Amino acid sequence: MRPDYLMCLSLASYLLVACGSGSAASGPVSGAQPPATAVEVPAQGELVVHYAHELSVSGQPLTHETTSDELIQRVGQPSRTVANRGDEVSYFYDDAGMVFFVSDGRVGGVGFNFNWDGDERFPSKAFTGTLSLGERAVSIDTTREDVDAIQEVGFTCPAPVICASEDRNARVKVTVGFKDGKLTQVFFIL
Repeated sequence: MRPDYLMCLSLASYLLVACGSGSAASGPVSGAQPPATAVEVPAQGELVVHYAHELSVSGQPLTHETTSDELIQRVGQPSRTVANRGDEVSYFYDDAGMVFFVSDGRVGGVGFNFNWDGDERFPSKAFTGTLSLGERAVSIDTTREDVDAIQEVGFTCPAPVICASEDRNARVKVTVGFKDGKLTQVFFIL
């Protein structure tokens, strides 16, 4: 298996264990909120993240070829770094609610927090920019049903606490986690 699939499987397993599987039913989560809002024009200087099988940050592509130096040029110095297993380093942008996972000097993944679930691999503050998955902006009020309805990306939701992009051949994959029916994290594998 490719390392990016292993990372996705690891995150999916972690989310299932850490967040709990909810009820034994595999149906929709109850208490659905109104659908996510359509993507709007962001305020000047706001970080804008868009995903539709490719990932861009403020209009610039973010790929597995993006170096840690290029990352810092785009989003600034991280508030802290944390050494992980192997040579992976997490670049935390705590006040912005995002973390980049860098290995061998290249970005391999990026995570955005919305409703913190205690996962210390993510910042505790909510993402302060605009993140859209296909045609929809997501927020702290986004539900599993909202994500499942995003047509442009296409998600599969095998459990109440997790959805993942269906296209395994996409250059960038996305996994979305939920707890208590609300979006907790969005994680991109580059």
